Amino acid sequence: MNLLWDEFCDAGASVGPEHFDALVALGVPRSYLWRGPMRFGVSGIIPRGEGTYEPYPTGEQAFIVPAIAVDDDEDLGDLIAWHPSDPSRWWCRTGALPIINADAIFRAAHFKTPLRCWSTPLRWLRAGGDGIVILSTQGLPFWLSGVDTIHADTFELGDLIDRTLRTPSIRLPNVLVPKAA
Repeated sequence: MNLLWDEFCDAGASVGPEHFDALVALGVPRSYLWRGPMRFGVSGIIPRGEGTYEPYPTGEQAFIVPAIAVDDDEDLGDLIAWHPSDPSRWWCRTGALPIINADAIFRAAHFKTPLRCWSTPLRWLRAGGDGIVILSTQGLPFWLSGVDTIHADTFELGDLIDRTLRTPSIRLPNVLVPKAA
């Protein structure tokens, strides 16, 4: 079993009714939390440099959500930790994926529907896991290249996405041709 699965299982096993109640009080639909696979866990963490964290049993308790929906046949991609007192700040376990719920991008591109983009993991949970959260702008033009329309939940997020997509991010190579002999 992989490390992220083990960590998420431990975080899921630490969830009690008080954690569900706390998320419901923050506006997360009870039906989303109680139906389907485990949506979140809780764990003590220690934030590290570059936006990552380490699980630490006596660290500050944080909510943990997987970057990819829980499915027995798939990797979780990454785990994201955040505190309900400051949901606009989060830490990734590995930094392996720049987006929570990348499958939503593929659906929006395929079906030509708007992509909902949320500014925090909490807002994404409030939306019942619909849409994405951008964790990092690294490679964002590649990820969003097939999407026609993005609905950002805040002006700041919309501006960040717009600036990132409009800034040239690829360096074109020099093409050299040998002289004819």
